[in-house]
Amino acid sequence: MLINPESEYAQAAAMAMARQYDQVIIDAFDASVVTVEDATGTAATFDTTNNQIAVASPATNLNLTKILQAKKILDSFNVDPSIPRYFVVHPEQLEAMLGIEQLTSADYNSVRALVQGDMNTYAGFTWLMSTKLDVASNVRDCYAFAANAMRVGIGQDIIARVDELP
Repeated sequence: MLINPESEYAQAAAMAMARQYDQVIIDAFDASVVTVEDATGTAATFDTTNNQIAVASPATNLNLTKILQAKKILDSFNVDPSIPRYFVVHPEQLEAMLGIEQLTSADYNSVRALVQGDMNTYAGFTWLMSTKLDVASNVRDCYAFAANAMRVGIGQDIIARVDELP
């Protein structure tokens, strides 16, 4: 039945809405922002020197060194370790991580995070996979952040109806 919230149609609509929320958050990672200190409307610039991990030459995929650098960046800015941290990666990066022995071998890691091809937590990050991450010049964006750093604000809750046309 179309009006059943557990129907395939309702579930598909809910998943589409969730994908749109994901896209809004991903777009916000690279967007200009106005800070409280400078509420004049001037966009704050992102500090690529201290907040961005170099791709390296030649370009390398996500690796253990880059994961630990991301953790170090958050730690060096005194991001409270008790606040959940997230790392958003593309399936390509997840595949690269499956080849990292330190992540998959019981000799290095008692959790063996990638044994089942599923990454949930490692290095203090909860890992999220998204196919919506941009790629330019063969370099894909990935994002590491604390939970209180990114939010979706909704001015009015969404009202959805699935029923027959009147």
